[in-house]
Amino acid sequence: MATRPIGVPPAGQNGLGMTNNQASQWLGFFQRRFILLPDRDDLPSRWHHLVKTLGIRGFRAHDVRFIAAMECYGITQLLAFNGKDFDGFAVSVIDPATV
Repeated sequence: MATRPIGVPPAGQNGLGMTNNQASQWLGFFQRRFILLPDRDDLPSRWHHLVKTLGIRGFRAHDVRFIAAMECYGITQLLAFNGKDFDGFAVSVIDPATV
């Protein structure tokens, strides 16, 4: 997402327009400041259940994987630019512009 073109399709790809080097620097920044949780063993089954039950297709499956991972850890808040993509899920989405 970081290196995808800025803007909404068809002109953009919902990205941040970063170079690979910029994205690498930001990744290092986040890795130094936050604990990155590993995938839990129950993630694939939770993800599959959500995709199957909700009839998820295409790119939306990536967002649903976040939801499944959050469920595994009991996380209820998500920082995201694309908050509307998570409508209908039991999560509170926080827009980075408001932080």
